[in-house]
Amino acid sequence: MPYLHRAGAQVWFDVVGAGPPLLVLPGLGDAAASAWRITPRLAERHTTILVDHRGAGRSDVPALPLTLRTLADDAAAVLDAVEAGPAHVVGFSMGGLVAQELALTHAAAARSLVLGCTSPGGRDAVPGTFAWRDPSRWYADTTAPAAIAADLHARGRHPATRRGVAAQLAAVAGYRGAGARLHRWHGPTLIAHGTTDRIVPVENARRLARRIPHAELCLLAGAGHVITTDATDRLVAAILAFTARVDAPAACTAEGCR
Repeated sequence: MPYLHRAGAQVWFDVVGAGPPLLVLPGLGDAAASAWRITPRLAERHTTILVDHRGAGRSDVPALPLTLRTLADDAAAVLDAVEAGPAHVVGFSMGGLVAQELALTHAAAARSLVLGCTSPGGRDAVPGTFAWRDPSRWYADTTAPAAIAADLHARGRHPATRRGVAAQLAAVAGYRGAGARLHRWHGPTLIAHGTTDRIVPVENARRLARRIPHAELCLLAGAGHVITTDATDRLVAAILAFTARVDAPAACTAEGCR
């Protein structure tokens, strides 16, 4: 598996599938394996770029204080390394914050945004709970224990370290947020959020939708924070329909689109 060496750290990434490029950014403490349920299906239609943020999975734990801007810079550098930009950028939870920062500071790297179970960050965010030690709170009350166990098994292949989680948590806590800047992003945006999310309350999705011009809001009824598990089929369908609409103009002929 390839590594990117930048700013004093090794950042792990991988590329699977074929088609228009799509970058997946995981949440706090998560490696790319956290998206294991949706990655194969995205890769059927997209060249799917997977990243382990600094502090998680196979990437280095930072020696210096970590910022979300650093994680966004890492993501942009990965896209440069694989010559895959501009890409559809799909970010979940903390990865959604990184996706926003990527779009605002490396606009040429992002073709579109899919913001899953995330917030504007900073003071513009509706506070939730961290609940790192209670995985059951990440899910809807109706989620089968076997599904939660399967996710924990996937995450356990590249477990987070206490030091890595602390570094990422400090980066989120120190983030001023993107709310006041989101009007600058005019690319296509899909916001997907579970209606019973206890970690990042669903009102955050509505706040993002109000701040991003022409954003589409997809509320996943009954889903908790881990929408990749609680609403797998609905989420994948929404993402692929969205990216197909964004990519459609590129397929238009000189006679116009139908």
